Amino acid sequence: MNAALIASARRVGAIGEIMFGLFDAQGQEVHTGWQVMSLGLHGIQSIAKDPERDAVLVCGGDKRRFEALRVALRAGLASMLVTDTVTARYLLGKL
Repeated sequence: MNAALIASARRVGAIGEIMFGLFDAQGQEVHTGWQVMSLGLHGIQSIAKDPERDAVLVCGGDKRRFEALRVALRAGLASMLVTDTVTARYLLGKL
């Protein structure tokens, strides 16, 4: 992401992004003036909720991503997670 998009995302309260879908601390989609071609968060959620499909989220390795990852999982933005052991321990409350 470029610096202007990141600054714009922060101004609207974004704490994370998945495929350029920005979300806030409650897992709700937030919008900037930027337009991108993407499934959007609702599209990702519909895939994650479909028992015949998987929405795989690959994330880890950086403590700055922990809270955004926790919010994304609570918001149902993935049906499967691939991560490292430190991030997994954080998510399980064992770190």
